[in-house]
Amino acid sequence: MQEDLYSASITDEYIEKTKSYNLSSLFIAAFFGQIIAITALGLQNAIWLKVEKKILYKLITVSASLFLFKIYLTYAITHQIINLDESYIKIIGRVIGIVTFIIYYNYLNGTFKEHMSLNGKTQSLVLPGIIWCTIGIAIEFFMINFISSI
Repeated sequence: MQEDLYSASITDEYIEKTKSYNLSSLFIAAFFGQIIAITALGLQNAIWLKVEKKILYKLITVSASLFLFKIYLTYAITHQIINLDESYIKIIGRVIGIVTFIIYYNYLNGTFKEHMSLNGKTQSLVLPGIIWCTIGIAIEFFMINFISSI
């Protein structure tokens, strides 16, 4: 008889542990910190969840494209190419941040559910969220001021 048959086939040294933020909490970072905060926290979450490289590259591409689109819209509004008041820049930034959140949520939701089904825990988003929202707001402020002065 084989004694190995009843021994554990997976031990802790072979299990790759994952961690994650609560995906729905990322909405708050997307709303207040806009695209920069959701990109930083979303990519960190994707790396923690160990998503495939092609999904990670898609998320980076989408974030970069939406960020460039936001820069273009900011330029177009501040230089009256698009006839909107400058107060719409903040609204457009929040909408783009929320769209980015929806994309990240859809790409990461399956992996997040797997993580949670294996008794995964979620990390607190309070401190990193505050830090990245502050960084995002500062970058957006300087970006808007720089683009409007061109």
